[in-house]
Amino acid sequence: SLHLLGNVRVNDDGTEYKKPFKNSLLNLLWPIIEPAYEHAFKKAQISNIDDDVKTLVKPPLRRFRTAWKLPDLPAVPGTADPDVAAESLQVNYEWVGIEARLAGTVTHRILQQISQGLMDVPETGLQEVRPVLERWLTELGATDDQRNPIRRRVEQAVAGILADDKGRWLLQGEGEAEFALSGIEDGRVVSIVIDRVRIEADGTHWIIDYKTSSHEGGDLEGFLRAERERYREQLTRYAAMYRAYSGAEVRSALYFPLLQEFVEVKV
Repeated sequence: SLHLLGNVRVNDDGTEYKKPFKNSLLNLLWPIIEPAYEHAFKKAQISNIDDDVKTLVKPPLRRFRTAWKLPDLPAVPGTADPDVAAESLQVNYEWVGIEARLAGTVTHRILQQISQGLMDVPETGLQEVRPVLERWLTELGATDDQRNPIRRRVEQAVAGILADDKGRWLLQGEGEAEFALSGIEDGRVVSIVIDRVRIEADGTHWIIDYKTSSHEGGDLEGFLRAERERYREQLTRYAAMYRAYSGAEVRSALYFPLLQEFVEVKV
């Protein structure tokens, strides 16, 4: 929902309010909402304001006698590059098209909610959480024609991870979901978001990157080997930043909900 807040000035003696500035959005709405302001003003109006109260309301302006400036701040390692930070926060989806990107975004949201215990998806599927799914699709700007393909993809991905022993292990237990970190890399400040951190009882911290891509045809093993090499550099960076943050023993893996495949990546 959208909330608009506005205020108007009051004259010096506090007996009348002034109209909004002519170039303001409030001025455009004024013919409709002025009665609400008038009612609120009459309700809150204070009569006979004495000089002491006026002094409190309008404190005297004090200026520095000499030229003053902020002290120099200590230097920080590297500089924050907005482009680098924004790029590193984006999730890279493998399939092409807006429907695929939206399905990937919604799938990540659902898996995050499940991991955090905020959403319970029954074995029967996503029917009970459809209102939330529809709201997210609306927020993301999905059209009516796009909704059915997106729903199918999301439902297949969520059903796949819930039907897989390894998938359920990833979602349950101690850890973090959509875990954001920032650090210094090559003299620059970069930011990352780890899809899932799963902490085992022996203290091992697994960094999991969900990949909602599918594979059709043969040579599934070849496809998974290629994906492992494709994302090795990314997971190496994630592991280094997380290790520096936590001091824990870190292992990394890709997980494909649509394929029910868990692929460890040595970093």
